[in-house]
Formats: sequence, structure tokens, C-alpha cells
Amino acid sequence: MCSRPQGFQAEVAAYRPDPGQAEFVLAETGRRWGEFCAVEGGGLPLEIAREVLSEEDWAHARKAHYRPLRVGRRFVVKPSWEAWPPADAPEAARVDDLVIELDPQMAFGTGTHETTQLCLEALERYLAPGERVADLGCGSGILAIGAALLGASAVCAWDVDPLAVVTARENCARSRVAHRCRIEEGDALQALASRFDVVVANVHTAFLLSLISRLPAHLTPGGRAILSGAAASSAPALREAVAGAGLHLREEILRGEWIALVAQRKWRASSV
Repeated sequence: MCSRPQGFQAEVAAYRPDPGQAEFVLAETGRRWGEFCAVEGGGLPLEIAREVLSEEDWAHARKAHYRPLRVGRRFVVKPSWEAWPPADAPEAARVDDLVIELDPQMAFGTGTHETTQLCLEALERYLAPGERVADLGCGSGILAIGAALLGASAVCAWDVDPLAVVTARENCARSRVAHRCRIEEGDALQALASRFDVVVANVHTAFLLSLISRLPAHLTPGGRAILSGAAASSAPALREAVAGAGLHLREEILRGEWIALVAQRKWRASSV
């Protein structure tokens, strides 16, 4: 994004229920923007506008634009207030649908963003039933729930935002997978202690680059890492990091401005 042609603009909207947190949000936004531009190269000016919304207006707008969505072959992501299948379209349902029921609140992950879709689709292709999964930066819990519905025996997920943790736990309960999902508050890079068959991270580029070098210590032999949240312009840096960590790049998928990579820990040193 920072290397876009002159005149390019991107908009990010953030909401906090407590007006007293506004200064923290502004400071954190500026810090993260600086990190992002440092990784991507170049820089763009950051302009911030504030608007006060009533809770009723926010809730109404969210419900008006959030509808059931099919992602990949089997996933259906739906808000908690919508039925599946819709009463006026019962033929939309399939016998093998995996329904993720969400009330995202203010956490990231409704299924509409390209990076979330790329991660869910990769989970469909690369996760086998019975495997253990780590979700780093879980947001609404959508990827943790998707992994559990696909048959993961256990999912460990972390987020630094306490509101996201509460939301993810509630959504796991809504989708009836709470017994297989452990959602914790904290820095996933510090909390990650054991090995997993699949690690999924839909986060910003700087986090991904910090994570990749640590993956061999936290993936089982043959384990896969599904990495997204980065702009397509980050692909060279991510590829270099994957190669430097001694991982095999299984797949690289572009969708719009976004990219997802699937990297695999080799079974043995001579593997390709």
C-alpha cells in the first residue's frame, strides 16, 4: 500500500465503545501505521477523522450490511440474527455445510474480507481431522471456529484485545465448538509454547515476519502455516522469510490486493 501511485487512498474505520479510549486508539493507529510503512517501504500521510456514533446507529448499520456468506466449498458464515438456510431460499443449504455463527461485535473477522476468506479456504485444503491448530490473532474467532468445524481435535487461539477474546469465546459457544477451542488474551508470539499441526495467522506483515522465523520450533514435522493479512506487495519479503526459516512454500494465493501463503515444515532435512 505504501508504494501505491500518487493519489491512492486507503480508509480504515475503527470503533471504540468508550470515548475515553480515543487517544489510545489514535496513538496505536499511528504506531502501527509507522510499522506497516517501514516494512512495505515508502510512506503515506495518515489523516484521521473522528465521528461520534450512538450505539443504536452502529448496531443498526452492522446488521444492515452483514448477511450469510458462503466461503470456499463448505463454509457458511452467518450472523447470529440470521437463519440458515434463509426461509425464502431453503435450496441454498447443502448437506455438508459447516456453519460459522458469528456476532463479531467490534472484533475483526466477519468473513467478508479477502484475507479471512483465503485463510478459511486454505484450512479446508490443508487441515486434516484430528490435528491441533494455533490461531494467532483470532479476532472474532472465525478461523478458530472454522478449524474446529473441520475436525481439529484442539484449537488454541490468542488475541491482545480483551474484547476480541470475549467475542471469540461467545462465538465459539454459538457455533458449538467451545469444548475444542481455548481462547486466551495475550501476545501470541510470547504465548506460543508447544507444537501444532497447523498454525494460522491473519495479521499484519510485521507480525508475520516476526513469526515465520519461529515456525520450525512450533510446527510438527510436515506441519503447515497459513499466513495472511499482508498486502500483495509484501510477497517478496514473506517468501524470503519462509526460505530463510527452512520452510517449504506450498502455495501462494493472490486475491485483489491481498496475499496468503502456505508454508510447510519439512519432514526431514533432505525433503523438498
